[in-house]
Amino acid sequence: MEVVAEPPAPERFQWRFFAISLTIRVFGAVLIWLGDGSPLLWRKAVVVLGVVLFLVGITGLKYLLMAKPLKQLGNWLGQKREP
Repeated sequence: MEVVAEPPAPERFQWRFFAISLTIRVFGAVLIWLGDGSPLLWRKAVVVLGVVLFLVGITGLKYLLMAKPLKQLGNWLGQKREP
C-alpha cells in the first residue's frame, strides 16, 4: 500500500504564510529597534538586516492581500470572448 501525502489545504497554507510573514516582519522590527541609534558598524548592519526582513514581511502580507483578486482578474482576462 502506497501512502501519498496530501498537499495542504489552501486555507492552511494562507494562515501559515500569514504567520510566517508576520513573524519575519516583527523580527525585522526588533532588529531595527536593537540596532537603532548606535555608531557601531555591526549595529548598523543589524538595522539594515532588520529593514530587509521588515520589507520581506510586508511583501508577503501584500501578496496574501492581493493574490485572490489578481487570480480572479487573470481568470477574467483569460476568458475567451465571442465577437
